[in-house]
Amino acid sequence: MCRDFAITLKSANLVTTEDIEKAGWKQFQDVVDEMLNGVMIARIDSMLAHLELTLKAAATLGHTFCAWTLYKSHPNWVSLENVVSYLDELVRAGFLDKISKEAFATAQSVMSMTLFSKAGEILCDGSDLNVLQRDGVQEEGLRCYTFRFPRCRKVAISMMLHTQRQQLHESYAKHLEKQSSFLDIRGFRGGMVAFPSLYSIAHHWLHSEQSIRCLGYLQEIGSNASLNLHCHTVRSSFVKNFGVLKKKFPPNLLLSIVNTQNRLSTRTRKPLRLRRMSS
Repeated sequence: MCRDFAITLKSANLVTTEDIEKAGWKQFQDVVDEMLNGVMIARIDSMLAHLELTLKAAATLGHTFCAWTLYKSHPNWVSLENVVSYLDELVRAGFLDKISKEAFATAQSVMSMTLFSKAGEILCDGSDLNVLQRDGVQEEGLRCYTFRFPRCRKVAISMMLHTQRQQLHESYAKHLEKQSSFLDIRGFRGGMVAFPSLYSIAHHWLHSEQSIRCLGYLQEIGSNASLNLHCHTVRSSFVKNFGVLKKKFPPNLLLSIVNTQNRLSTRTRKPLRLRRMSS
């Protein structure tokens, strides 16, 4: 986006190649980046209050999400019809895009194969649309959306107070816990179906006031991968996730989780190992 913006400025003769070279591309990129953030903040601030709040709540939920999850945890407790109406207005304003259920499922799969420490960048709502449909959720609640630009989501999140974000993360985690309670997670009854929910719940708990509650879900992620033959890639990437958690939780607590997974690992070649865990 910064590159396109620079090309546009040059085409309009507002800057020259010499200006960019003199300032240095990195410095110029930083200036453009700051400018774009300012434009995005101004656009969000200029929206009606209910649209701004909905955008911020959606940004906390994830890059890709369904209307039902946002409706169940919307700060204003508005109706599903209103939530869908707000989201459609944000689509017309260029902040969001509607996507198909197939694209939503693909986004969940991509998140499930991503390092947990990186999952926040492509965070996807962990809701199972098939389960929601089976439970009688209206078709409007099954509509799926994604942020058109990652920058928009990051800016919207940065405009919220830390306590506001924590409250929303906790609300989403509790909602997804209730929705996923039917899953026989240890038995892996749904194949890979549990992974999006586990990743999403763990992420929301990690960024809530009760961040310690994420560890149980991280343990389930690793345990499921250990018990499933084709999940070695997921399990291997799961190990690397502890690097970001070492700064937040006691090493002995993380080691106990790793030891649990080693006992469960009957189909993988090597046990889980954490480097410099004692540091």
